[in-house]
Amino acid sequence: MLEQSKIRQQRNQARKAQNVAKCASQKEQQRWLKAELLENVHGMRSAVHAHCLFLLKVRDMYFSSLPALSSTEEHEIAIQAAGHL
Repeated sequence: MLEQSKIRQQRNQARKAQNVAKCASQKEQQRWLKAELLENVHGMRSAVHAHCLFLLKVRDMYFSSLPALSSTEEHEIAIQAAGHL
């Protein structure tokens, strides 16, 4: 009877150790995935920022090639352009 109790206790301790190791590896995996996700988000943010800068340059080139407009005409063009986004 005492021997069975010791065996049971050893099995329980082994299970607990496995659970702790499993939990630790899951936490490490979550940390790694979070870091990778943040890196991907940062990369996407950088790409979007670069694309916006490109669009601003294109816009500036386009407007610099037009004859001078009144502020009302510029405002109307900006409203039309915003409607196409």
